[in-house]
Amino acid sequence: MLIKRSVNGIEHPLSSEITPQAVFEARRSFMEKMAVGALAGGALLEHAGAAPQSAPLARLAARSNAQYALADKQTPFRDASTYNNFYEFGTDKAEPAQTAGSL
Repeated sequence: MLIKRSVNGIEHPLSSEITPQAVFEARRSFMEKMAVGALAGGALLEHAGAAPQSAPLARLAARSNAQYALADKQTPFRDASTYNNFYEFGTDKAEPAQTAGSL
């Protein structure tokens, strides 16, 4: 589209010159298609959360590679699940888990 210039600067085109007439008239059709797509997506999302219909997969047979074994012991679950850096409920690493309650 050719931008016309005037002495004072750029003349802005009319809105009817920006959007083609056919696109402007098809806006309701576009909105209807978007609504149908949203409903279809919602229906598919509902089925995505359902339990799988097939049998569970068997565990794969694999051997540990000694080259990648760690010498460190595993962190206990209690320590890993209660450790945090939020000091609003205490200054010790374990205090927030004890004093925050059911937050």
